[in-house]
Amino acid sequence: MTKHDTWVKLKPGNPYEPIMHLFADSMMPMRDPFPIELSANAKASLWMIDLERLKSSQATAITQLIATNCGVNPIEVQTEAMNKGGFAMNHQWVESMQCGNEGFQRQRELAEFLETAPEPSPQAWTEFINGQIERWIEGNE
Repeated sequence: MTKHDTWVKLKPGNPYEPIMHLFADSMMPMRDPFPIELSANAKASLWMIDLERLKSSQATAITQLIATNCGVNPIEVQTEAMNKGGFAMNHQWVESMQCGNEGFQRQRELAEFLETAPEPSPQAWTEFINGQIERWIEGNE
C-alpha cells in the first residue's frame, strides 16, 4: 500500500470487469482521504477512483470504458476525472474496502469527531474535512 491506502474490491457483474486484469489483486485505488462524495444532485454516493495512483494504461482503460458505457466522448470523461481528481463510480459496485494505517487513523478521527458532535453542523463538517485535507493531503501527517 502507498501513503494513501484505500482500496476497494468490486462485486461480480460490475461494469469494470473487462479491465480488472489491469489491477493487482483486482483492487482499485480510491481517492484519499474521504473516497466518497455525493453526486451533483445529492442522490447517489460516488466512490472516487484515485487518478494519481493509476498507471496511464489503467486510466485510459477506465476512460474508454466509461465513455463507451455512457455514450460520451472520452475527452469529456478524462476532463471530468482531472477536475475531480478521479473517476466517479457508483457505490453499488463496491463489495469491500481495505485500508492501511492512514485509513485506520482517519477512521478513528472521524469516530472521535462524531462522538463529540453527534449531529454536526455544516460548519463543523467543513472544519473537520478541511482539517483532514490540510493534514493528510497537503501536509505530511
